[in-house]
Amino acid sequence: MDVAAGRWESVIETATKLVAAETGEEQIKAVMQLVDACEKVERPHDAQAGLEAAHKAQPKNEAVRARLKQIFEETENYPALARLLISEADVITDEGTRFVTLRQAGELLLDEDPEAAVAALKRALKLRPADQAVNLLLVEAFAAAGEFDEANAILDAAIEAMKGRRSPDLCAMQYRKAMIAGAQENYEQELHWLKEAHNTDRNNGDVAVALATLAEQLEDYDLAIRVLRSIALMEAAPMSRAVAYLRQGYIAERRGDRQKAVLWGRKALMEDPNCTEATEFLRQIGEL
Repeated sequence: MDVAAGRWESVIETATKLVAAETGEEQIKAVMQLVDACEKVERPHDAQAGLEAAHKAQPKNEAVRARLKQIFEETENYPALARLLISEADVITDEGTRFVTLRQAGELLLDEDPEAAVAALKRALKLRPADQAVNLLLVEAFAAAGEFDEANAILDAAIEAMKGRRSPDLCAMQYRKAMIAGAQENYEQELHWLKEAHNTDRNNGDVAVALATLAEQLEDYDLAIRVLRSIALMEAAPMSRAVAYLRQGYIAERRGDRQKAVLWGRKALMEDPNCTEATEFLRQIGEL
């Protein structure tokens, strides 16, 4: 009667009580009525508690899971969405769908709960042990959880399997070895693996920028200049050509070579007249 009369607040109150009291199909009818009433009053997320209760009682119900997913996505509650996906994986019979679901859960948990991400991704790998994308996600999860030995073990095995074959995939593995070394403040190993990655794929802009930056920090200026020049020749890189020129100007200035500092500063400004850093640099060295 409340539904027919459009008394949606009353419907919400009644449906909430029914969700807690009923079981089976009657509970599902009640929770769907709750969802509909919450949408009518433009508070769709108010149905979350009822949906969670129904899902706990009946985890195999696809309609309830779908509504919960929608709420978690809209509210950007990614940890809750990941937990829902993990519980969904328990009832999915299709192996391919279960794999994708666990992979998605692992990705969502990487930043929030890396240890839970490890568990989800391990389950995914049991279904497809050779999947490289999931192996790399597991490396990230192990590293985020501080389990560097486990992360390195995966990478070492993958790199050994690719030995002698230069490819973007090998570069990605070597790059991650560098990031793990950096997280452990082992800058010698970080530099080593960045060099390896750059030699494997000289078109990888992220690797090149990371290598140039670390080389500058370690005052290996010859290496930094070589890599910055390669970045300036790339068609697409995360560092602009103007900045690559300017960074060479900074190095020249640190080395006391004013003539080259001016040259690279002016090249940067010619490349990008709106580069405020280049303008400021030239002003600092007395050229503007």
